[in-house]
Amino acid sequence: MKGTYQQIYNYEFFQKKCRPEVWENGQLRYEDALPAMAYAFGIKSYDDYKNLYGEFFKSENLNGHQQVDAIKLNETRRPVSVLDIGAGRGEVSVQLANMGIPVQAVDACPDLEKWIIATNKKFYGLMAFEDRVPLFLHPIPLPLPEAVEQIHFDAIDTVLMVESIEHILKKDFNPLYEEMIPALKKNKGLLIITNNIGWHPIRVNNKHVRKIDDKVYDDLAADASETIFRQGSHIVLRYE
Repeated sequence: MKGTYQQIYNYEFFQKKCRPEVWENGQLRYEDALPAMAYAFGIKSYDDYKNLYGEFFKSENLNGHQQVDAIKLNETRRPVSVLDIGAGRGEVSVQLANMGIPVQAVDACPDLEKWIIATNKKFYGLMAFEDRVPLFLHPIPLPLPEAVEQIHFDAIDTVLMVESIEHILKKDFNPLYEEMIPALKKNKGLLIITNNIGWHPIRVNNKHVRKIDDKVYDDLAADASETIFRQGSHIVLRYE
């Protein structure tokens, strides 16, 4: 890894990476961010998620509110408290917080709060209250494992990792894992990991510091009570 997490995942990184054109259009990415939200609200599979949109799946004409409304209309579960690991620009965290769901958004980007404010304005415009972080959203602009000490685990029943696990070395991920799994078991929660569903396995390269393959997902599933869904880079695990 060339440089620290905070040097690599700076403000400029998110201006250029992670499909910034989708953000500019006021949308969540159909490949990873939006299905992660769908799974969090009880949608059981990628096909079920796609079917929410029918002919409008991957349409550029749906705004972020319409994308999320399709999920809310079909929800069978609602998160109580969310931990968003690798929150990036905050697209998912902002949507959840504006639904009144407490979210802890963790990202190594030192300008995480700046991005969250920009994303809130992008998605909510005049409804965004001044230039500040939405209520219910707590940004933690630190890399792992340093961020672990700032996270409140007690109430967490949903952990999201959207296009992030491959950017975190295993040795830095493990301290988080050791804290979050007991919380998920206590709260009968979900661990949701998504990327572009066809990007599996993900190999180490100049962008990714950890190989993510079936062995990684097998090990994660072994600690869970149930694998609700697993296909390509998507996995949804339930704990109790």
